[in-house]
Amino acid sequence: TQNQYFVRNIDTDETLLMAKEDSWWCLRNPCFCCDCICWCCHSDCSKQRSFDMPVAPFSLRDEDTGNPEEPIMIIKRDCRSSCFPLCLQSVKVYDSAGMLLGSVHQRFRWWPLCGKFELMNESEEVVYTIYTPCIITTLCCTEAVFSVYNTKEEEVGSITKQFGSVVKEALTDSDKFKVTFPEDASPNMKAVMFATVILFDYLFYES
Repeated sequence: TQNQYFVRNIDTDETLLMAKEDSWWCLRNPCFCCDCICWCCHSDCSKQRSFDMPVAPFSLRDEDTGNPEEPIMIIKRDCRSSCFPLCLQSVKVYDSAGMLLGSVHQRFRWWPLCGKFELMNESEEVVYTIYTPCIITTLCCTEAVFSVYNTKEEEVGSITKQFGSVVKEALTDSDKFKVTFPEDASPNMKAVMFATVILFDYLFYES
């Protein structure tokens, strides 16, 4: 199915934003995806699928379809086939006029084996770096913390995958994340961090 996300205020639980994936049906279904066939159905192409994802204020959603109207930004992801191990993942964020706000790029690392992602501004300058934990599962009642560092290698924020419940974690694809933004983060980089959450959900928790 096409993923849907809601952004809520952690203090009031008010729903602020919603985002809904727009993607090609074949890329979401392994039996029809050439990437999965390439690996004899061993690869799960749903994790690599391309999509456009408009993000809009929750109050502006279409009451009939539930789809977001008048997006304030659009997250775009190209399909990166796992048939090519060095074809690393990325997403880009655009405003409603189609201007680039920033992007997220996975970087190859020899050691340690845990992941590295760079968050860039509209000028393709690295603003933040995220090192992913080596253990990302939350099935054992734990949290997975993706620490955010500035260019001085100082920890300034985090993205936390929170444990839901045993039933939710094991039997559903419903996930919950908490974002702590750096104090000096610009609105554009906050949008890029939100796109990073979306990318992490596809890469590590899509099932």
